[in-house]
Amino acid sequence: MNLTLANTSRFKFSTTPIICLLCGFGIYLGRQLRFNSWDILQDPYSLFIQILDIIKSPNLHIEAWGFTIAFGLFLLLIYHLVKNFKQFY
Repeated sequence: MNLTLANTSRFKFSTTPIICLLCGFGIYLGRQLRFNSWDILQDPYSLFIQILDIIKSPNLHIEAWGFTIAFGLFLLLIYHLVKNFKQFY
């Protein structure tokens, strides 16, 4: 596969927001639902059920989606500020 600079930057441009939103969802799981990193090994069923419930009925979990989007956008903003910081100084 021939990776050119255009393909690489397009890949980064499309995956960075997705990763930031997934990180926002992970932060929601930890801060609001009180899951820890070891719960995926210790109690994966409960974690999986909670995630499926949020995905299956988004209208019942407005706060989850709001938190995820808000924190994902915040992380994306911080990412771009840090990435472009060297242009300012």
